[in-house]
Amino acid sequence: MARALPDILPAYPTAGFLQRIMIRHRPDICPPWPLYEHIPQGASVLDIGCGTGAHLVTLAALGQISIGHGADISSKAIAQAALAATNYPQCDLTFQAIKSIDDVPQKQFDVTMMIDVMHHVPLKNRIATLAGCVKRLKPRGFFIYKDMADEPFFDAFLNRLHDLVIAREWIRYLPLEVAVEWAAHFDLQLIRSSQYRKLFYRHELLVFRKP
Repeated sequence: MARALPDILPAYPTAGFLQRIMIRHRPDICPPWPLYEHIPQGASVLDIGCGTGAHLVTLAALGQISIGHGADISSKAIAQAALAATNYPQCDLTFQAIKSIDDVPQKQFDVTMMIDVMHHVPLKNRIATLAGCVKRLKPRGFFIYKDMADEPFFDAFLNRLHDLVIAREWIRYLPLEVAVEWAAHFDLQLIRSSQYRKLFYRHELLVFRKP
């Protein structure tokens, strides 16, 4: 059963209006518990495309992780994440602005995550980005991959409108079957595949384990 989420918004006193809305209300459209239940207590977690770091900050506030490293192409979002991290000294939280997955430190984590990120990655860089996530995953570690569903058409269209407004980008989805195929190429074992819906947002979740 899902627990109540901690209020992390006070950790972002300088966040912009839109950032504050997303920090406050994103769990209402993208429930995080299906993701968090696969993160072992005390785990080290790498979050690729972390934005303002809300997932790692929430996990730190819950006392669920010991180490969190977030990476994102937005230096403004990373600045907010780094400021929020200072409120949780009990957890080793670090954040960095990157241009690509190659900029992320070559260390391994218990869990790597890509949450609603792949549809923003340029097509030519997608398989390399997934490969980078796998490379930074410890043996027996978990790779948590979630994205918006590319069907039915109406839901996918509304998701695209959402990103057009928020990210100013007309997104292109990676079919779930392709993500599964790529993960299998890197010898990841699929341990969960699920879909769930909140309002008109339809989510697809894959959880893999590294041998």
